[in-house]
Amino acid sequence: MDRIQIFRSIIQIAPIRMPLSLLARALDWARNRERYTGYRDKYDIDDSFRFHGEFTKINGSGSINLGPHGYIGGFCKIVSVDGTSVTVGPNCAIGSNVRIYTSTRSPDQDLTDPKDRQKSSGDVTIGKGVWIGDNVFITPGVQIGDHVVVGANSVVTKDIDKNTVVGGVPAHPIREIRRDKSP
Repeated sequence: MDRIQIFRSIIQIAPIRMPLSLLARALDWARNRERYTGYRDKYDIDDSFRFHGEFTKINGSGSINLGPHGYIGGFCKIVSVDGTSVTVGPNCAIGSNVRIYTSTRSPDQDLTDPKDRQKSSGDVTIGKGVWIGDNVFITPGVQIGDHVVVGANSVVTKDIDKNTVVGGVPAHPIREIRRDKSP
């Protein structure tokens, strides 16, 4: 097949492909909107909290509270197991591909023994005005204070004091946030 024949076959297919791709995107949008409405029905999510992006999943039999005027990016996951809670304060910005869990397996066990399944769990609390970058992992039992910035690709394993910028694996303080408006 020469270039002209390939070009002609693409032109013939393009009008069909474009509407199909638009239809697929519309179906994804509708499916996500329905999923997010279900989350609002099941968990305590403020009406002004926004879902930015696609395929964010929230599940578990625990309590999840997402405060007003915040948002969460696409491809995130929040899991709260029975007896635990995830609380996100007002005005929080959560980037894409963020993971927040209230339970995990304990590393101090024989992982080959199915009878020895030890887990550690704890509530996750995120204060007001927190900015969490993309690809952040927040482990069970962590408390993040007010006005904290968590750098992208960080793993938060310990509590973070208010007005702090943290980053790294594991996340550690980088500097304090200066609240004065002077340069």
